[in-house]
Amino acid sequence: MKEITRLARSILPSSILIEEKIDADTPPITADPVQVHQALMNLCVNARDAMANKGVLTIRLEPRRNLEFECESCRCKLEGDWVDLQVEDTGHGIGPEIRKQIFEPFFTTKEPGKGTGMGLSVVQGVVHQNHGHILVESEPERGTLFHLLFPPANEETETEFSSPLHGDGRPLQDGTALVVDDEPAVLAVTCAMLEHAGLNTVAFHDAEEALARFRRNPKDFDMVVTDQTMPRMTGVELIRQIHQVRPHLPVILCTGFSDHVNEENAAEFGVTAFLRKPVELETLRQVLAQMAD
Repeated sequence: MKEITRLARSILPSSILIEEKIDADTPPITADPVQVHQALMNLCVNARDAMANKGVLTIRLEPRRNLEFECESCRCKLEGDWVDLQVEDTGHGIGPEIRKQIFEPFFTTKEPGKGTGMGLSVVQGVVHQNHGHILVESEPERGTLFHLLFPPANEETETEFSSPLHGDGRPLQDGTALVVDDEPAVLAVTCAMLEHAGLNTVAFHDAEEALARFRRNPKDFDMVVTDQTMPRMTGVELIRQIHQVRPHLPVILCTGFSDHVNEENAAEFGVTAFLRKPVELETLRQVLAQMAD
């Protein structure tokens, strides 16, 4: 965090005041420091743009105990003790009309050529890959505060996850899901939602690597969740290969756009459930409950 503050002071204009606030009692976390560095820098650059190069940027670190919240990106409801890494700006804020879109890859409110729309998508992916979650506080013209919440390492009190349950107290699902998506941010969020529902996940960015892992031990998996449009191998092709080994393995196919497979013909390709991206937590919960029943 101190490295980020030092770097931010060297690359952001002097018209932006940078404040660093670290609570010395904050416990450590287990995370990839390079990835966290990347996430923080993306938030700092976004803050700079939101403030039009003039304002106050605050980077803050503190423990949060007995916190109950809903993750802004994966919509999981969580509670417990967390390490709260915050980036706050005094910029134009985020309007409610775009709040649900900010983590989507390539979504941007900037002018053409001013941004790729990947900044918050990367932040989302980093946080979930390191077992964290995100809170966002923002109002138009009143700035934005991002909370990157990570579970403490080596804490006596473990973070409790309020997993969705059936009426009789059973988890929506159990077992292990093979999850495949070439977009890292989407892959991380999908795994977080599945784990919230009670599943273990084995994740792959590459469909061919996923297939090779499946073939080594086909009985390791209880279901497959895959994207459709991927390099070298589509989701439908992956499903066909998997069903040659295990014909009745349940499969959830997720896609943003496909002229090849849709809700009407998905079953013909061996698809158990067809979901349109971005996948909402509640929709996934309903599908998992139906599959479990």
